[in-house]
Amino acid sequence: MAVITRMSQIHELYKDSELQNVPLLSNFSADFWQGYVSNFDKFDKMFARMYYSFNYYNPLLTDEDTITERRIQFTADVYSILLKNQKKYEELYRIHVIPDDDAYSITNNYDRHETYSGTNGMQSSAITGQRTDVTIDQTGEQNSAGLNKVTGWDSGSENTRDSNTGTMGSREDTHQFTKGQEQDTARSAGQDAHTSRIYGNIGVTTVDDMLKKHADFWQLFDFYQTIFNDINKELLLVGRC
Repeated sequence: MAVITRMSQIHELYKDSELQNVPLLSNFSADFWQGYVSNFDKFDKMFARMYYSFNYYNPLLTDEDTITERRIQFTADVYSILLKNQKKYEELYRIHVIPDDDAYSITNNYDRHETYSGTNGMQSSAITGQRTDVTIDQTGEQNSAGLNKVTGWDSGSENTRDSNTGTMGSREDTHQFTKGQEQDTARSAGQDAHTSRIYGNIGVTTVDDMLKKHADFWQLFDFYQTIFNDINKELLLVGRC
């Protein structure tokens, strides 16, 4: 009875992918995997060296499968792992590609941007309302009387018989002025924009503490090694050369 071989050594799969000049770990389309796709020959060589003595296990493999068919199946399985963990890898990749210190300073842990737009009175117009003024003049009544005296011919004596007397009466005038109502209208319109940035260290940790945490983190975190570990955990078994 023939023994069904369900395992293939990684270095054998790598040699086949190198011969065919194709990615061993798939050409998965995602931002986090573009670095691998662009340099798959270097990454595959590193992967094969790290897992040289490991075996790819697949219960569906048989003795009739060629090494190329096994390599194609392995690449498809890696593709499935990347697809399944895509969200996790995308979030880890965001950490992996933290911008340089011009935009992200490890000693400045506070960076707040604010943009404001609104209206103001930069432009204005005014409309003066109409008004009607009223002026009323009333002239008062006046009574007058006169006293006239005459003298005789060639005489210095007045002849009162032909004279009359009168008294100037008083008069009261009235002047009335009424100012009409006026309603003025003013309009203003405008636009402005305001941008501010608050940047620096809020002081909850010292610069030395932040530098140490930064160094410790990057010494422990390796983005591609995280993916390699997942591939190893899902597909590989420890074997012998």
